[in-house]
Amino acid sequence: MLKNPPNMLKALNKISPKPEQMIQIITALELDKLYRTQGINLTKFSNKINIPKYVISIVIRDRYSKSFPEVINSMRIKDITNKLKDPNLANVKVEELAFDVGFNSTSSFYAAFKKIVKITPREFQRKMLHDML
Repeated sequence: MLKNPPNMLKALNKISPKPEQMIQIITALELDKLYRTQGINLTKFSNKINIPKYVISIVIRDRYSKSFPEVINSMRIKDITNKLKDPNLANVKVEELAFDVGFNSTSSFYAAFKKIVKITPREFQRKMLHDML
Protein backbone atom coordinates (compact mmCIF):
# COMPACT_ATOMS: atom_id res chain seq x y z
CA MET A 1 0.00 0.00 0.00
CA LEU A 2 2.86 2.41 0.75
CA LYS A 3 4.45 1.73 -2.61
CA ASN A 4 1.20 2.50 -4.42
CA PRO A 5 -0.68 5.28 -2.59
CA PRO A 6 -4.45 5.40 -3.05
CA ASN A 7 -5.76 7.52 -5.89
CA MET A 8 -7.05 10.11 -3.43
CA LEU A 9 -3.52 10.85 -2.21
CA LYS A 10 -2.34 11.22 -5.78
CA ALA A 11 -5.19 13.63 -6.47
CA LEU A 12 -4.37 15.73 -3.39
CA ASN A 13 -0.79 16.12 -4.57
CA LYS A 14 -2.05 17.62 -7.83
CA ILE A 15 -4.28 20.30 -6.23
CA SER A 16 -3.25 23.74 -7.34
CA PRO A 17 -4.94 26.90 -6.02
CA LYS A 18 -6.54 29.21 -8.56
CA PRO A 19 -4.69 32.51 -9.10
CA GLU A 20 -7.67 34.50 -7.79
CA GLN A 21 -7.65 32.43 -4.60
CA MET A 22 -3.95 33.10 -4.13
CA ILE A 23 -4.50 36.82 -4.58
CA GLN A 24 -7.47 36.81 -2.20
CA ILE A 25 -5.50 35.02 0.54
CA ILE A 26 -2.43 37.24 0.22
CA THR A 27 -4.58 40.37 0.09
CA ALA A 28 -6.51 39.32 3.19
CA LEU A 29 -3.26 38.88 5.09
CA GLU A 30 -1.00 41.63 3.77
CA LEU A 31 -3.42 44.42 2.86
CA ASP A 32 -6.56 43.77 4.87
CA LYS A 33 -4.40 42.67 7.82
CA LEU A 34 -6.76 39.95 8.99
CA TYR A 35 -3.87 38.67 11.12
CA ARG A 36 -4.81 41.47 13.55
CA THR A 37 -8.06 39.67 14.35
CA GLN A 38 -7.72 38.26 17.85
CA GLY A 39 -8.19 34.53 17.99
CA ILE A 40 -7.81 34.10 14.24
CA ASN A 41 -7.04 30.56 13.22
CA LEU A 42 -7.14 28.68 9.94
CA THR A 43 -10.83 27.78 10.30
CA LYS A 44 -11.93 31.34 11.11
CA PHE A 45 -9.74 32.78 8.35
CA SER A 46 -11.17 30.25 5.90
CA ASN A 47 -14.71 31.21 6.87
CA LYS A 48 -13.97 34.94 6.59
CA ILE A 49 -12.60 34.74 3.05
CA ASN A 50 -14.69 31.74 1.96
CA ILE A 51 -11.78 29.63 0.72
CA PRO A 52 -11.23 26.04 1.87
CA LYS A 53 -8.61 25.51 4.57
CA TYR A 54 -6.55 23.13 2.46
CA VAL A 55 -6.22 25.76 -0.30
CA ILE A 56 -5.14 28.38 2.24
CA SER A 57 -2.56 25.99 3.67
CA ILE A 58 -1.11 25.31 0.22
CA VAL A 59 -0.85 29.03 -0.59
CA ILE A 60 0.64 29.84 2.82
CA ARG A 61 3.27 27.10 2.48
CA ASP A 62 4.15 28.13 -1.09
CA ARG A 63 4.25 31.87 -0.41
CA TYR A 64 5.76 32.07 3.08
CA SER A 65 7.32 28.62 3.69
CA LYS A 66 5.65 28.58 7.10
CA SER A 67 2.54 27.20 8.73
CA PHE A 68 -0.55 29.39 9.13
CA PRO A 69 0.10 30.15 12.84
CA GLU A 70 3.75 30.97 12.10
CA VAL A 71 2.70 33.41 9.36
CA ILE A 72 0.15 35.07 11.63
CA ASN A 73 2.71 35.51 14.42
CA SER A 74 5.45 36.76 12.10
CA MET A 75 3.11 39.35 10.58
CA ARG A 76 2.01 40.47 14.03
CA ILE A 77 5.61 40.77 15.19
CA LYS A 78 6.57 42.73 12.06
CA ASP A 79 3.63 45.04 12.74
CA ILE A 80 4.56 45.60 16.36
CA THR A 81 8.27 46.13 15.62
CA ASN A 82 7.23 49.00 13.35
CA LYS A 83 5.16 50.43 16.19
CA LEU A 84 8.03 50.05 18.67
CA LYS A 85 10.27 52.07 16.35
CA ASP A 86 7.82 55.00 16.40
CA PRO A 87 8.92 57.65 18.93
CA ASN A 88 5.29 58.84 19.16
CA LEU A 89 4.36 55.46 20.65
CA ALA A 90 7.24 55.28 23.13
CA ASN A 91 4.92 55.88 26.10
CA VAL A 92 2.31 53.33 25.03
CA LYS A 93 2.43 50.05 26.93
CA VAL A 94 3.96 47.25 24.91
CA GLU A 95 1.09 44.97 25.92
CA GLU A 96 -1.43 47.45 24.49
CA LEU A 97 0.43 47.43 21.19
CA ALA A 98 0.43 43.62 21.28
CA PHE A 99 -3.35 43.54 21.65
CA ASP A 100 -3.67 46.05 18.79
CA VAL A 101 -1.88 43.70 16.40
CA GLY A 102 -4.00 40.71 17.39
CA PHE A 103 -2.33 38.93 20.28
CA ASN A 104 -4.85 37.94 22.92
CA SER A 105 -2.41 37.12 25.71
CA THR A 106 0.79 38.73 26.89
CA SER A 107 2.50 35.37 27.36
CA SER A 108 1.95 34.31 23.73
CA PHE A 109 3.07 37.74 22.58
CA TYR A 110 6.30 37.72 24.58
CA ALA A 111 7.10 34.14 23.54
CA ALA A 112 6.52 34.90 19.84
CA PHE A 113 8.45 38.17 19.99
CA LYS A 114 11.47 36.62 21.69
CA LYS A 115 11.41 33.64 19.30
CA ILE A 116 11.39 35.84 16.20
CA VAL A 117 13.34 38.96 17.26
CA LYS A 118 15.63 37.23 19.79
CA ILE A 119 15.30 40.03 22.39
CA THR A 120 12.45 41.36 24.51
CA PRO A 121 10.11 44.02 23.13
CA ARG A 122 11.41 46.66 25.58
CA GLU A 123 15.02 45.92 24.65
CA PHE A 124 14.08 46.20 20.99
CA GLN A 125 12.27 49.49 21.56
CA ARG A 126 15.14 50.99 23.56
CA LYS A 127 17.64 49.98 20.90
CA MET A 128 15.54 51.37 18.06
CA LEU A 129 14.80 54.66 19.78
CA HIS A 130 18.41 55.02 20.92
CA ASP A 131 19.66 54.46 17.36
CA MET A 132 17.42 57.31 16.16
CA LEU A 133 19.15 59.84 18.41
